[in-house]
Amino acid sequence: MNFKIYYLERMNRWEVFQIFTDSLAFIDKLTEEMPETFTKKVEQFRKAYDIYDEKIVEEYRPTPRELVEAEEGLEYAIRKIYQLIRYYSDYRFDLEKETAGKALLHIFKSYGTGSYISRQNQYTKTAMIMNLLQDLEKEKPKQHIATLQLTDAVLALETNNKVFIREQHTLNKIKAKFVPGAAKNARLDAQNEFMELVELINALAVVEGEEKYAKLKLQLNTLMKKNMAKVRQRTKKKEDEPSIL
Repeated sequence: MNFKIYYLERMNRWEVFQIFTDSLAFIDKLTEEMPETFTKKVEQFRKAYDIYDEKIVEEYRPTPRELVEAEEGLEYAIRKIYQLIRYYSDYRFDLEKETAGKALLHIFKSYGTGSYISRQNQYTKTAMIMNLLQDLEKEKPKQHIATLQLTDAVLALETNNKVFIREQHTLNKIKAKFVPGAAKNARLDAQNEFMELVELINALAVVEGEEKYAKLKLQLNTLMKKNMAKVRQRTKKKEDEPSIL
């Protein structure tokens, strides 16, 4: 095997991770008795792999489902509340509803439209909604909300905003424990251990005979070729893309 470290460096983190995973899976299935130097090196590689596995999972931890659902819920509620208030602000068939719509629309002038609020970044959006809810909680606006039968919508807005803020704080605590660059360093360590394992396999094949290590070398070569083909294809696509300048 004539692997070069730059083969791995050209792959993205998931391609490298997959090579490591498949390599260890094949090694675990080996039935031939291997020398102690081999088993020790495999364990060193496995430890580096486990750390890399842990770090990339931490780095790409998905946003909690509750956070996504709460944000979608509060954005829908604020847009719908504004749309209905604006609709009733010009409703000649019921003077009470029209008066309520105009009064509530006046409150929104300090914050913008429902769509405008929903487009803000997470922190600005939740802060604006909290202040808006405080304004709507006052006696007169509360009566206007009831007149337009928007009490349930305002309650949904308040509930989703509270859930969103809570989940946001939880996610921030998790992110605070994340160490930038840890996944990159773990990858470098795992790559070095893998390359040392490859070099050891080549050396053992010379000493003990190619036949004993033939299947292992073939498997590792196949894995490397398959992933390098992906890299070349990806690179070629980038080269073929027309310039927009």
